[in-house]
Amino acid sequence: MKLLHGTSTEYLSKIKTKGLESPSYSPGWMGVFLTDEENTAEYFAEIRADHAGGSPLVCEVDVPTSKLSADKQLYSLPTPDLLREYSCDIGGMRVNEECWNEKIESGEIPYPKNDKDWRTSLDTVHSVIAIKAIPSGNVKCRINR
Repeated sequence: MKLLHGTSTEYLSKIKTKGLESPSYSPGWMGVFLTDEENTAEYFAEIRADHAGGSPLVCEVDVPTSKLSADKQLYSLPTPDLLREYSCDIGGMRVNEECWNEKIESGEIPYPKNDKDWRTSLDTVHSVIAIKAIPSGNVKCRINR
């Protein structure tokens, strides 16, 4: 499956030699976050470049679906695009989060049944986690300017 990953040029040489691995800068996060949306990959590339330095970098990744897991973390930290998509872009961040959580609890926003329910995660929050490293031969990166 072809998906996208947003990161920083600071990691480009490591990606070229080792591929994509679970980030060492975030010990509690297991896996590589992937999306099916260009704007979501660019959003996370901007964030990573702001934190790590370098320029935003978007990589196209070819990953078997057997390596995918639901991204439940993005359900707790929705992007601004997700808040708009589900009509929760209505004021301050606290109000937005309350709206988002209410819609998850009511079932209006589908929530994965388990970690293996990556399809619900990808369809709803446009993000999944690759639970195994992705070899460099399966990754093609381009620098965003």
